[in-house]
Amino acid sequence: MKTALEKTIYYDDTDAGGVVYHANYLRYMDHARSEFISQLGFDFHVLQAQENMSYVIANIDINYRKPCRLGDKISVTAEIKRTGKTSMQFYQTVMLANELCVDADVTVVIVSLETMKPTKIPSAIESAIQGAL
Repeated sequence: MKTALEKTIYYDDTDAGGVVYHANYLRYMDHARSEFISQLGFDFHVLQAQENMSYVIANIDINYRKPCRLGDKISVTAEIKRTGKTSMQFYQTVMLANELCVDADVTVVIVSLETMKPTKIPSAIESAIQGAL
């Protein structure tokens, strides 16, 4: 399963040269990951409240290949590459038309909010992910 979000680049997304500021790509990818989880039928706000857990970013390996600019209409994707006992690795892209602008491998870890240590992915989420692969 792959989630794709469409976004128009606005002035506040860019630097003085009209190019997307590098950190904004991380925000776009976060939105796509959140949408991916939502499409599986889960809401991390609910998990925080009911299960006392959340997810944190453990690693991002990102490649900036082509800049996006003011006014561009981009597509941001998220798909699961693999899961572990406590983590999920996403492959994410930012596309402009059919050109790859940015891609990243993003590892998220499920943590207990009490201890901030890794905890097992809830079985319902794990089952939903396996069913979507």
